[in-house]
Formats: sequence, structure tokens, C-alpha cells
Amino acid sequence: RHTRLQGDWSSDVCSSDLVAERDGKPVAIYGVTKCILELMKQNKWSIEEAEEYFSFNVEGAYVGDYTPIFMEEL
Repeated sequence: RHTRLQGDWSSDVCSSDLVAERDGKPVAIYGVTKCILELMKQNKWSIEEAEEYFSFNVEGAYVGDYTPIFMEEL
């Protein structure tokens, strides 16, 4: 299964207006719910499929020094 979330963090798929600093480098902060909803929309997945994909392939992925942070919205 392929999705734009897989490695294209700079796209508008789950755009982020929040930035944090990790080890002196800026990293984007993304909302988990927004990303899961986008996965559901792009791939026509159920919430369970999108949550599983996000959990295993996005949230825990390390993509270098600028790996984004994912946070649950309040």
C-alpha cells in the first residue's frame, strides 16, 4: 500500500503550522487524527486500516534528523 504520507512530509497532506526543536533542528508537528483521516480519504480505508498503517509505517518511522513529531489533538 502506498500513500503520500509515507515520505512526503513537506506536502499539504497533513500540513503543520507547528514547529518544535529537536537537537537544535526544527521539526514539524502533525496531528495524528488529521493524518489518519487523510489516509482514509486517499486510500479508501476503514479507520482500523488507517490507524494500523499509521502506527506501523508513519508514526514510528525515522526519516532523518528532521523526522516530524506526531501528537494527539485535544
